[in-house]
Parts: sequence; structure tokens; C-alpha cells
Amino acid sequence: MNAARSFRLAFVFTAFLVACPEFVAADTSEQAVASTLRTIFSPRRAPAQRTMGLSQRSFLDLVEQSPARLEIALVIDGTESMGPALVGVREAISQMMADLDRYKQQEVAYQIVVFRDVGAPSGEVVYLLEEDGNRFTTDRQAVLAALSGLQVEIGAPYFPELVDEGVHAALSALAWSTGDEASRWIFLFADAPPFDPTFREESTGARRRFATDALIAIASENQILINCVLCPTRVEDEVVSARVVDQTRTFLNSLSSGTGGL
Repeated sequence: MNAARSFRLAFVFTAFLVACPEFVAADTSEQAVASTLRTIFSPRRAPAQRTMGLSQRSFLDLVEQSPARLEIALVIDGTESMGPALVGVREAISQMMADLDRYKQQEVAYQIVVFRDVGAPSGEVVYLLEEDGNRFTTDRQAVLAALSGLQVEIGAPYFPELVDEGVHAALSALAWSTGDEASRWIFLFADAPPFDPTFREESTGARRRFATDALIAIASENQILINCVLCPTRVEDEVVSARVVDQTRTFLNSLSSGTGGL
């Protein structure tokens, strides 16, 4: 690969880490997430405050420079603490999709992966779009319909989540394209870290499933860019969230920077 090609790919596969709590002072949990998604692909709606020093315009440049086809896996925490944030996710995805279509002209395909607690009624991981072989779909209405029916569920009573399981499922179980004909992105929406590697509960199976380095290695090998949205949690969990928020930030930042981002 020549130097020019390497330089271009370095920009195309740069991830964008969005820290929703920056908006919390002025917005509710659902408004914070919605505000983020409504602005990152539209310079007209970009807020005065720019996250991580990366302007929305530069992120749009990455979209314009990438291959014609874009595959996006929406990996969403479906546990109870995410209830208010999910409202914002559902409200803003439609606008995000419309913004992307301006650049990709209907060449954006989606899949949705929801991860929940050990013991959740629907299971630990669910693929919301029923496509053969977990293929991606360009049917925007199918995506929005699936999101509208997404509900939170309770499982084992822990604030750490199976976020590593959710990311691994998106990386390994979806029908991603190969080669350079498409850009491959994950948008991860989460408010809690994975379990500590030393934690293990035999009675429920609650434990850390995949090391951060392993997730980064799989994503990098397949040129999958991981974008992380650190969501505010519901009021009832704010105290415990504050205790582990540094762990959450570290995990999300490691995924993002490890796959070529900030």
C-alpha cells in the first residue's frame, strides 16, 4: 500500500468519540443523546461546543471521503438504566439517517444489536433486524420500526453490563462486507462499563466475556470503525454511575482510539 493510500485510509477510519454528558447541564438525558445525533452529520445544527476538539465539519469530511457504501451497526445498551437515553436515540436516528443519505445517496445499510443483562427475558444479545444471516439493510423504515419497538429489560442487578458481549456480537455475527468497497462503522450507545476482568459469578454467569484488546484486534483486522456515545444514565442510577464513569470512559475511549480514533 503506497503512502498516499495509507494516509487516506488513516482519515477514513478515524473514529469519533461523543461524550453526551457535556450536554447534560442544559438537557435531560433523552435530549442530550438526541442533540448529539442531530448535529454530528450536519454543520447547520452543530452546537457551539465541539466534543473532543473535533469539529462536525471534519467528521463530515470523513463521510465524503469514504467509499460509496457505508455499513453501520447500531449497538445499544437495552438495560433499565438506559431508559431515558433510549428515547433520545429513537428520536434522533431518523435525522441522522437523513443526513447520511445526503452524502451516500441511499448507500447506507444498517443493523441493530441490543445487549442486556444476564438473565434478561429476551436474552443477552438480540439482533433487531431480521435479515437472513444478520445482513445489513438499506430499508430506513424497517430500522425505525425496529427502534420504535425497542424496550429496556432488567436482568441481573448489576450496573456493569455485557457491553463487551454486545460489541463482540456486532463484530463477529453480522454480515459485514470485505475489502475497500465499503466503510464499516459501529455506533455504540452505553452508560456503563463492562465487568471487571476479575469478576465472576458462577450462579448467573455474570462475568467479563471479551478483553478490550481482543475487541480492538477484531475490529482493526476487519477495518471496522467503532464510534462511542457515552450516554447519561437514569436518575436512580446516577450515584453508582458516578463511581464507575471513569471506567466507562476508559473502555469507550480505548475502543475508539484503538480502531483509529481519538
